[in-house]
Amino acid sequence: MGPHCIRNSILTLFNIYVDCENSNVLQALQAFSCQHSHIIQPTDNAHIAWIGDFNRHHPYWDSDSDHRLFTPAGLHTAKLLIRHIAEWDLIMTLPVSMPTHEHLVTKKKSQLDNVFCTPHTADLILQCEVLLTDPKPGMDHFPIITIFELPLPCLAAVPRSDFRNTDWTAFSAELRIQLTDFPPPEPLINIPDLNAACHNLTEALQDVINTTVPMSRPTPHSKHWWTKELTQLHQTITCLSRRAHRMTDFPDHHSHADAKAATVNYSTATEKARHQHWIEWLESAKEPDIWTANKYLNGTPSNAGLTRIPSLHCVDPNGQETLVESNE
Repeated sequence: MGPHCIRNSILTLFNIYVDCENSNVLQALQAFSCQHSHIIQPTDNAHIAWIGDFNRHHPYWDSDSDHRLFTPAGLHTAKLLIRHIAEWDLIMTLPVSMPTHEHLVTKKKSQLDNVFCTPHTADLILQCEVLLTDPKPGMDHFPIITIFELPLPCLAAVPRSDFRNTDWTAFSAELRIQLTDFPPPEPLINIPDLNAACHNLTEALQDVINTTVPMSRPTPHSKHWWTKELTQLHQTITCLSRRAHRMTDFPDHHSHADAKAATVNYSTATEKARHQHWIEWLESAKEPDIWTANKYLNGTPSNAGLTRIPSLHCVDPNGQETLVESNE
């Protein structure tokens, strides 16, 4: 199960496998829904999708001409699945009679896998189809591609002054020009004089910043710890690596040692810049950032996403919460 927040609502995906012999997982799902309805459906517009191998045959999704699939026992178990689907108010998104399974021996096709979702969730599905032309080796199930449109709110990038790439020689020269318009220095004997001097100095600095300091162009992939020196070192590595590559047939050429030394220097400078940025961030961190830092330090190393899909839990007759590890 995996929840995702979208459009002030939530989308909950259930990856389901229903055993051929029983429907225990459906009962566990029903119990889970009753116990955690405030999580799955906190609002009326919450989205739910069931995706998986249901191992059931019924004319609602299989070809009604394939009578070998519709045994009395098979139809009975399929009706139990249909009842649960109706209780969850789900609809089927795959076309009827769309084969998702091919028997390895008889080569006959059926629709064991399926995708169900709440009616208003269908508007978010851009694609839901079976790749019949791309069977995987040794597999009797065809891949199903389901693409959801999950718009995420994006904040507009606000340009800001890029002091790291400022030409400080030009900055100092311009500031000297601005300061020439100031009266000669003299003691400030009262508060109005102090305020006026601070105001004039602030305006001069702002004028110099606006004329000499470049504006940054932030991107979602920018690294806050990156510096102009690292850019120069990276360019040096690129140049020396190309030169060493041209001398591949001459392993004793000095270009190989130069490229290796530049790589070590770049790695050391990168690690130092990251460490320094981390220290500066911690020193200036406020109350909400302290909890973020604690999360970074104690969290499992990952790609900043969930490290796993949460497991399904249910409450047994004794009132204890247990992990559902199988369909038994």
